[in-house]
Amino acid sequence: MMPTDHVSGPTAPNGATGPTAPTFPSGPTAPSGPTAPTGVLGAHATLPAHPSRAPVWLLAAAAACSVGLIAAGLLLSPSLVEVNGEKVLVPLAMPLMVVVMVSGLLWFRARRHVPGAGVAAWSLSVLLDLLALAGILTIGIFVLPVAVLVTVACAVK
Repeated sequence: MMPTDHVSGPTAPNGATGPTAPTFPSGPTAPSGPTAPTGVLGAHATLPAHPSRAPVWLLAAAAACSVGLIAAGLLLSPSLVEVNGEKVLVPLAMPLMVVVMVSGLLWFRARRHVPGAGVAAWSLSVLLDLLALAGILTIGIFVLPVAVLVTVACAVK
């Protein structure tokens, strides 16, 4: 009697026998929405339904930093206003004004789909970055966190 080479196991759709690839759930048990791998074992977690909410937190942090910059200019002793006069409030308020304008433009880009709103937001972000770099030896180092947060908020879709 001749030995036969027969591999036992489940039959694949193409008629071959042997181990098959794992199947994934479909239908009501499958995760809904986009998923991203998390953890070491690759378990999936559902991503938030509104990924456009990430810039809100970034812009809120940028606004808080801007308000802190203005408060520091007014309250620290001797204050920046006492030393340089009230004209120093203009460069101190510029980051907050840019944050407010970029927030509005990003809202228009996300909700109203206004053409050019994203380009205008990026332009203001670049101007704020340039302001931080130009004043790096004076107040630019304090404007830099605001500039980075606004730039990242523009980059998030």
